[in-house]
Parts: sequence; C-alpha cells; structure tokens
Amino acid sequence: MAGLSAKDGHPTVFLKILHYALFGSSPSVRDYLFANGIDRDTVHLNDLKFFKTVAYLLVNLFGYKTKITQDQFFKYGYAEMKMLLCCDVICLVKRKHKHLKMHRS
Repeated sequence: MAGLSAKDGHPTVFLKILHYALFGSSPSVRDYLFANGIDRDTVHLNDLKFFKTVAYLLVNLFGYKTKITQDQFFKYGYAEMKMLLCCDVICLVKRKHKHLKMHRS
C-alpha cells in the first residue's frame, strides 16, 4: 500500500475511513443501518457500489447530501472534499451512536 496518500486524494484511503466509520466504529449504528434496509453485504461490495450505497444511506438515513460527486471521489485529487466528507460521516455516526444509546437507556 505504499504510495496511497490522503493528501493526494487517493480514494482507497477515504473508502477505508468510510468503511470503518459506518460499519466498524459502532455496532449500534451498524445494526441501525442493517435494520433500516442496508444490505449486510454492503461491506463486501466493490468500491463503486459501496460508495453508491454510502451516498444513498447518507441521504436517506442521515439526511446528508454529499458535496462531492462519485466521479470526483474516484479521481485523484479532491482531497479536501473527501476529507470533509469523512469528517462529516464520523460526526453523523457519533451523533447517531449517542442518540441510539440514549434511547436504549
């Protein structure tokens, strides 16, 4: 994986962040996604299908529309936009985790 760089906007770096944020960081958020129609096999999709599913779930389950297009995401560059997307997704997941935790109590 030498040469993969976030500062260069390598899409693989940001896909890993999105994978972890949505499906690895919070079991309660992951279960929420699955309970709301997101296929359990999403984590195994190819990069393009995974990103399309992420864009769908962000709009439909989090009310968030990405500011970066699919084409921009998969090109080198656009590092700032990709980083902002990842930061926003992390914040959305943290907020949802907290919300789910409060409703469990």
